[in-house]
Amino acid sequence: MTTKEGTAELPYAAGDLLLADDDGRVICGPVSVPGAVELAERVLEGDLGAITHPLTLFALATALAGFRIELDPGEPDPVEPAVAALAATTGA
Repeated sequence: MTTKEGTAELPYAAGDLLLADDDGRVICGPVSVPGAVELAERVLEGDLGAITHPLTLFALATALAGFRIELDPGEPDPVEPAVAALAATTGA
């Protein structure tokens, strides 16, 4: 993962989800399935820290996309709102 200070290694386990751009830069992750479920439960329970954290939406979207790919291994086409959101966050 590239940070302002350089490169950082992110450990992850087999099956964890990772969202990266076309150049391989990490946008979100790694996210484990149990971690995503726990995060979703915290949001549904009204945990303000989880609700307002800037990466919560990306983590949950990454998990949802990962579940979809797991169920349908064909690569899904990006949807316009997701492409626009990604472009806004990466400056593309």
